[in-house]
Amino acid sequence: MWSKKTIKEGYTYHWQLGQKHIALQKTELMWQYVIEDRDRPSDSITFSEEKTEATEIEWKSTIGDKSNLLQLLPALPDMPLVIKPAKAFSILPGKSALLYLPIPLWLQFYADNKKKEHLIFECSAEKLSQTWFGEPSNGQLAYSWSIDLSKTLTLPDQLERFVICPVRVNNESGSILDLQRLLLQCEYLKIYAKDQTLFTNEIKIGFRGENDASEVQYINRAPAFIKDKMLLNGSRSTKTSNVISKSFHFIKSLSNS
Repeated sequence: MWSKKTIKEGYTYHWQLGQKHIALQKTELMWQYVIEDRDRPSDSITFSEEKTEATEIEWKSTIGDKSNLLQLLPALPDMPLVIKPAKAFSILPGKSALLYLPIPLWLQFYADNKKKEHLIFECSAEKLSQTWFGEPSNGQLAYSWSIDLSKTLTLPDQLERFVICPVRVNNESGSILDLQRLLLQCEYLKIYAKDQTLFTNEIKIGFRGENDASEVQYINRAPAFIKDKMLLNGSRSTKTSNVISKSFHFIKSLSNS
């Protein structure tokens, strides 16, 4: 799936993953594509090709060169991701939890090879809404993703629509950690493959208290629990392994403000 593919002129190529259907053509110097939402999601990546027929489709067009090689790669969201627990979830003082978080998969389509200037387009397999993380005057725009964290405590079965991100949260404070909003900086994560399952490098977060910044480590290697892995895509940005940042946001009620 992730190897280079020769796109033949006169054919239309189709991919579907999650809620997205993608069609693509190549004519001389021009790449044409369309991205559509589907009501019935696909749990795995489906691919097909067919002889191109005249249809009234509003193609998006990008000029490239004569090469008909296409590189398809898995990727992570192009903005931070805010994990919103679907149910109450907390960690006692001095305790920790290793969460295997399913992050919605993105697809990147490159002309010829993976270079920033060769990226034709990219899209998410899921419909993601945007949210604001932090205070009104001191926060950042991010995507929002709701998960039942109680179901992420064990390594899941194969999930082609998602990339599994191992996050170890250590409650180093003297009070209970009521996890309400957790921020993942996806731009610092790489993607590894083990069979048909995709993983990121591990994140370690040390929670020190509601009013304190957390110590965050983006481990610069594949998770130790997967063997015979292969690096498929690097991170969008690079950062030192240890950073101090606000990883949690707590929604305070009016009575407590």
